[in-house]
Amino acid sequence: MKNDKFKCPICGSTHFDHIICRTHRDIFGIRCTRCVKYVGWLPKSMYNDWRNGKVDMDKVKPSKDTKIYLEVLDFFKEIGFKQINAYTLSNDTYVIRLDKEKVLNKKTNKKMSLDDFIEIY
Repeated sequence: MKNDKFKCPICGSTHFDHIICRTHRDIFGIRCTRCVKYVGWLPKSMYNDWRNGKVDMDKVKPSKDTKIYLEVLDFFKEIGFKQINAYTLSNDTYVIRLDKEKVLNKKTNKKMSLDDFIEIY
């Protein structure tokens, strides 16, 4: 589906799927169809307004995993990395792949784990 109000904060896509929560019947979810990393929740009472494009993204509450992922992205952006896509960040020296948890040094082509990189950096 597409909604002019929805814009994934991770990849920038405007396409999403609905998720029906089996444990909490009073909410429904929104998942980005491009990166699949962004999941947000809205009250079920807002379902029709959301489908009609009357609800802004500030009403959507990101899931716990999404919040953590956004914090990781913000951390790397603050120290000078640019986001290439939903999983890849880069600066002049390093390329970080968050999905594989690997870091590549562009100059030496040496790979290291993300945990080791964070300890060094």
